[in-house]
Amino acid sequence: MRTSVLAVLLTACTGPSTSVDGPALQAYAHDVEHGLTKERTVGDIRTRVTLLPAALTAWRALQAADDSCADPNSVLDEHKKMLTFELAIGPSADARGDVLLAGVRNAQEVQHRVYALHFDWASMVELTCGSHRSAPVLSAFENTYGLTEHRTVTLAFAPRDSADMDFHTAKEIRLTWDDQVFGTGRQHFLFDRADLEALPPTAL
Repeated sequence: MRTSVLAVLLTACTGPSTSVDGPALQAYAHDVEHGLTKERTVGDIRTRVTLLPAALTAWRALQAADDSCADPNSVLDEHKKMLTFELAIGPSADARGDVLLAGVRNAQEVQHRVYALHFDWASMVELTCGSHRSAPVLSAFENTYGLTEHRTVTLAFAPRDSADMDFHTAKEIRLTWDDQVFGTGRQHFLFDRADLEALPPTAL
């Protein structure tokens, strides 16, 4: 019998059992057929944005936790308060090479690009949920040091206050990226909250 993803997360600490459904849940979120991943290609740059379910970000946090007996209930509750996106930037299907070097002319331009990918997301990305608009409160850039052709950043957004109901209930979730790094322009990624709520309660 297959085990529920949420049941795994909500069960008292039992060691490695929390990792059982993580890869399957990641595969589900990154499958474009489920509506949680959107993709745009502009020139030689392809951008994939994934709206990460709270169960997935909670699972990742539990994997990274120093305390192997962290309370899954508490971790999941905290992640439900946020909306988290994974933005992966890479070469298009017709392009090749490290996206970080695409179109740059010298080392100084590479350094500027790296700095922007680490620190400038608050000025480049906006979340819209009904009347709610905000910049990310947290960003984490994954530096692969040239081991892959793409780069990935995780962006987390929070409600303004307890009265900010649209953040949690608006049917449409829009992420707007004004790309000042690769020059692909202003891109909009629109998600349906129903797809986020349709996450199956059992493992795939």
